[in-house]
Amino acid sequence: MFGLFLICYSILFFDAETPHPGFSTALPVVGTALIIFFSNTRDLVGRVLSTRAFVGVGLISYSLYLWHYPIFAFARIRESPANNFDKLEWLGLAFVLSIGSYYLIERPCRNKTIWPTRRFFSALGIVFPSTAVIVVALFPFDFDYLDIEEQAIDTPILMTDYTGYLNNWFDNKDIKTNEFIDLDRTNVLIVGNSHGTDTYNAVRQNARLFDELEVVIIHHPEREFWSPQYQVFCFLDFLKTRSNACQEEEFLTRTVLEKMYQDADVILFSTRWSAKDLMALQKIITIIKSDGKTAVITSNTPEQPHTDLTKGDTPLKNFIKAHERLPDKVERISIERKTFQNASENTKIIELNKKLFEIARENNAMFLDKMNYICDAGEEKCRVLTPHGHLINWDYGHYSINGANFLGGVMKKINWLEPLYR
Repeated sequence: MFGLFLICYSILFFDAETPHPGFSTALPVVGTALIIFFSNTRDLVGRVLSTRAFVGVGLISYSLYLWHYPIFAFARIRESPANNFDKLEWLGLAFVLSIGSYYLIERPCRNKTIWPTRRFFSALGIVFPSTAVIVVALFPFDFDYLDIEEQAIDTPILMTDYTGYLNNWFDNKDIKTNEFIDLDRTNVLIVGNSHGTDTYNAVRQNARLFDELEVVIIHHPEREFWSPQYQVFCFLDFLKTRSNACQEEEFLTRTVLEKMYQDADVILFSTRWSAKDLMALQKIITIIKSDGKTAVITSNTPEQPHTDLTKGDTPLKNFIKAHERLPDKVERISIERKTFQNASENTKIIELNKKLFEIARENNAMFLDKMNYICDAGEEKCRVLTPHGHLINWDYGHYSINGANFLGGVMKKINWLEPLYR
């Protein structure tokens, strides 16, 4: 029963903010191991798991695993926004296909009287790769993700292509250096994960506007795509032990990271804040202030409601999926207000930002609110498109490349980074 409790607890209380990998990840694993090791047909859990329904799901589980991913992946980019009923339909389709493939493919392939030799499987091992090579050669995939933001202006439905914008974001990060070049300017070291990269992109792409600042960010130098993200709590390990690792990944070399820190005048924290970050932040500020540096804390970015399946959906994207076009002026205002409403009702982020503000105030550190350049509190609207028609946020909160460029201009216009010059 305790094993079942651990699994149920994980299902009910884990969310996107749960640290992974981490101690919490072990709970469902231990729970599963306890059930496997101790359950039998004489106890309640064992009797429930031995029913035909659960045994049947177990038999088709591998087919279900293989089928669910393409079904959910393709369904998420269909024309209309998905609701819970849609997702139940996708799940039902996955079960139907899994049952069919189990009886028509999986079971027959296990029957040695039907497939008595290994020659058939050897032949498959040759035929399938050869077919794949021929298909790729004859029908090359020529869509250029690097140009998706420009293509999306003429073909707005591309703005709903989460994977395309994700690839574009990774391939076009403007991270060119790991060191400060001009020590006469105010040198700003950005510490944070992908949301820190957004801040870096916004400032870096508008370098001519921020000519008194030079910014660098801690990042993995060799892994451009799907590179691990540096977290604020790792910075405390660096300050205490001069470790250049973060979550078992080495970032730069110790010498380079040390030089970045020594040359920095300002340490700017821009990240998607976690509980571990908050626990480490006060100690971090104390250390960097004792080293004669300025600490700047930025708020969490305004976020749209999302789950692992819908993290790419926003009011604007939902409109485009439904109408296959960009909104007109009146519709755009309505979408901007809906986007603002979603951000204003996100109590988790609001409470988090209050804690960050209090930490900054108590430690005499600067606090900068990202809401000020992303949204207009007076008009209760959040920006969703640039003046040229580019998407600003490609998911719940990350900036597109053109979106970062535009928001950097807004930062300058409202003097968002002005406190750093003083």
